[in-house]
Amino acid sequence: MIMSDREIFLAETSPEEHGPSSRTYGEGAQQPSKTPRRNLNSDRGELVSFFRSPIALAPGMAFTIVTYLIAIFYMLEYPITVQKITLLGLTMSIPLTGIVPIVLSFVMLHYLFDSHYIVGKDYVRSVDGVLSFKENDVVVEMQDIRAIEVDYGLYGRFANTGSIKIGTAAHEAQEIVMRYIYNPEFYRDIIVARRALLEPGTMRSID
Repeated sequence: MIMSDREIFLAETSPEEHGPSSRTYGEGAQQPSKTPRRNLNSDRGELVSFFRSPIALAPGMAFTIVTYLIAIFYMLEYPITVQKITLLGLTMSIPLTGIVPIVLSFVMLHYLFDSHYIVGKDYVRSVDGVLSFKENDVVVEMQDIRAIEVDYGLYGRFANTGSIKIGTAAHEAQEIVMRYIYNPEFYRDIIVARRALLEPGTMRSID
């Protein structure tokens, strides 16, 4: 009996690799294992990093856009507001009415990226002053947290934006304040869940 190349190959290889247990069909089929979906509220190893939300600063951004429109209107309607300035041999036309919206744009960018917040498996970190001359970096151990509060303003109640205030037993005032956060209850729940895993029953959450 003449064996084909495929039959010779199967005969020489181990049965563990090509035996019935390796088949993915029939009664002995092996179903692929499914990886459970990761949940930020329960996974202590997940590092959650976030900045302030543009949605929380939408009113200020809308006001900035309005000032741009007003500046363009005055620039077209009153050309005298456009001044020519020569600097290093280069002549530039600068609309004086455009100074205000430009300054407001920098203010909005400063608000968005000046603070950085991190929630680790056993700590909460707030870095304020990323774009400022003075930086304030505060780290609170998860086991030291005794109270966490979520505050909503008038606009935040409709846009689901607000602040997260974290307090410890060592200070009467809040140790960390995370401002202009979208869906603050989501991050609040992450902190509460991870804090409960370390020492249940020692923290209060205020809605």
